[in-house]
Amino acid sequence: GGSFKSTDSGNTWSAMSRRVVAVYSGATATVYAPPTTATSTTIYKSTDGGTNWTNPYPPIPRTDIGQIIVSPNNPDLLYAISQVNGVYAVTATSTVQKNSGLDVDSFSDIAGMYLAIDPDNPNILYAGKYSFKGNSNGVFRSTNNGDSWTNISGSLGTHFNVWSLSVNPHDNYIYVGSSHGIWKLQ
Repeated sequence: GGSFKSTDSGNTWSAMSRRVVAVYSGATATVYAPPTTATSTTIYKSTDGGTNWTNPYPPIPRTDIGQIIVSPNNPDLLYAISQVNGVYAVTATSTVQKNSGLDVDSFSDIAGMYLAIDPDNPNILYAGKYSFKGNSNGVFRSTNNGDSWTNISGSLGTHFNVWSLSVNPHDNYIYVGSSHGIWKLQ
């Protein structure tokens, strides 16, 4: 995420008061920043491109958040993934852990770093497992807003770290970056 913004196609840049890590696709002026304290991560929201910030969400009880994504049809529904403790759904009224089916890896963690959401069906989420200790256990999909997850690593096996995830908005294929190259999952 960045702490600078340009409003003239990159000709000039201005500093922002917070580091932006997520942008709502429905309104380019809505951005999110996650300052971390000693015990939690709080997500701040700006609806004016980072000029003014509010704190509308309860804190996530983790300081090791890997990635935060925004639902493509709801700027107040966020998902965050912990580097040790799995996925959280965050709304203005709650922060809920969503780990049913996210198997622990060989280090007894539900470690993850990357999330992706299907832009055409916001009920479908993807979690990329990653461990700093060694290989984690692959790619997981939820078809119900994170309420349950299934490992979809298939022939890739379940002993690799995901380094990035992306959903192609034109054909809904999932692209997975890893130490072993880039993979396309259906």
